[in-house]
Amino acid sequence: MEALISHTNTNTLYVTYQYGGILRSDDGGDNFYGVRADTVGGGCLTPYLMHPSSANTLYAAYRKVYKTMDGGLNWRAVSHNLASSYSLRCLAVAPSDTNYIYASYSHNLFYSTNGGQNWTFSIPQMNTTITDIEVHPTNPQRLWISLSGTPGDFVMESTDNGQNFTDISGNLTNTGFKAIVFDKNNHVALYLG
Repeated sequence: MEALISHTNTNTLYVTYQYGGILRSDDGGDNFYGVRADTVGGGCLTPYLMHPSSANTLYAAYRKVYKTMDGGLNWRAVSHNLASSYSLRCLAVAPSDTNYIYASYSHNLFYSTNGGQNWTFSIPQMNTTITDIEVHPTNPQRLWISLSGTPGDFVMESTDNGQNFTDISGNLTNTGFKAIVFDKNNHVALYLG
């Protein structure tokens, strides 16, 4: 469903399948083996990502956030059960300081500023679902989220780790935002999909 390619060895790649399955290949995709982090199961699309500078470090979000530092062979939870009986929908790690981890399900945002030792909870907008999280490339406390729901679709920005948000949707129409990306090259553009 989604794929990651190691930024240090293009023969190492990861693919996901429904409900939390993660497979790894060390030979460019000819053969795969399972490296699933949790047996409870994840969402239909379980979010996972690679550390920005350490290709063997991955994060995956089920009901808890998990981290591996050996390419998926061994995982450890870096959060408690954030989503109770649900699965986390979004996951982001700040590129400039990986101690800042963000995760969400429904309208609930969770964030840690110390690598998962402690987590804080916030609700940016009621009656919506957070559909994506994007963290600024050089400021780990600045992030954007896209939301979709009954009152409409929103783009919100926080400059304090997600404690407070400002609606920056402007005149965007309700098109069902599912993805948000910050232009890391020119630092002025934000893209929605």
